[in-house]
Amino acid sequence: MIDPGVCVEGQGQLTYLDALMLYCHAVVISKATLYIDDDLHRALRLKAAETRESMSELVNEALRVLLAEDLEDILDWNERKSERPLGYDEFLKQLEADGTI
Repeated sequence: MIDPGVCVEGQGQLTYLDALMLYCHAVVISKATLYIDDDLHRALRLKAAETRESMSELVNEALRVLLAEDLEDILDWNERKSERPLGYDEFLKQLEADGTI
């Protein structure tokens, strides 16, 4: 998020509202209603207070991480989808051959 104490050339210091307006114009933001388990909501509130980030920022970051992991899994799957499947017995023989078991 934009730091409200940051200076924009020729304009002096930004107020929090100015910084928020600049941020909102720079990023498309959608509003959503989420139903979160009470314990998760409490943990989110506490983390937001401790890190001085909004709950929305924390949820957005968590979603980015989760979606990036999904993309990584999809890319890995696409790389390996042409590999021949390995059966259980074949896998055990491979583990035995390389000294794992």
